[in-house]
Amino acid sequence: VDADIELNAQLYRNGALMMDRNLGALNVTPGDVSSYGLFYQWGRKDPFVGCGNVADNTYAVTYPEGAIEFVDNSSSSNNYNYAESHPNHFIKDSRWNDDDKFWGVHKTMYDPCPIGWRVPDFDTDAWGGFNAISYINNGAYFNSPLSEPTAYYPYSGFMNYNGTLGEVNQVTSVWYSTRAIIFRVASDVRLNYGSSVYNGSVVRCMKDAEFTVTTAAK
Repeated sequence: VDADIELNAQLYRNGALMMDRNLGALNVTPGDVSSYGLFYQWGRKDPFVGCGNVADNTYAVTYPEGAIEFVDNSSSSNNYNYAESHPNHFIKDSRWNDDDKFWGVHKTMYDPCPIGWRVPDFDTDAWGGFNAISYINNGAYFNSPLSEPTAYYPYSGFMNYNGTLGEVNQVTSVWYSTRAIIFRVASDVRLNYGSSVYNGSVVRCMKDAEFTVTTAAK
C-alpha cells in the first residue's frame, strides 16, 4: 500500500479507518476531476473509467479509444465467469452479481481495495453519524472523522444500468460490500437500499484488520 494512503487515512467516529479519497482518485482537491475516482459494478474487482468533466455526464477519455465496451445482458454474459474474463465489459442491466459472496463482511479475492483494505460492510456502519458541514462546488465536507482534515466527498455521480453517466456534480454514490446498498451524498446524506447491483458507483476503502483473502465459489 502506498505510504501516502496510510498517512492520510482518516478515523471515523465509529472506529472505521478510511481512505481519504475514492479508489482511483489522484487527489482530494475540490473541483478537480482527478479527485472523483473510478467506478465499479457491485462485486467486481476491475474498475471502469470515471467521468472526464466535473460539470457534465461524460466519461474520461480512454486509451485506446473505446477501451470500455457496454454489452447487453444475455445468457452468455449474465454470469461472473464472463465478467471476470471480460474486465472491460460493463454488463448492462445485469443480474450476474446478486450474491453477497463476491463482496461481503470479509475481504474476498474480488474486492478491489488493496491488500489491508476492503469495501466497507453494512454492519460496520462506516458512515454512521455523518453530517455535512459544508457543501461546495462539486462536493461536500463532513465532520465525522475524529482526525483533521474533514472528509471530502466529490459529486462523482454514478454509472446507470444502461452504461450512461448520471448526476455528475449532483451526488456521490459509494458502495457498501452488502449487495444493493449505497451511501448517497447529495443535498442530504442517506442510505439507498434499492440501488441496483448493475449500476456503477465509487468505492471508499476501509482498513481491514484481518488481512485474509477468501475465495468465493464461482
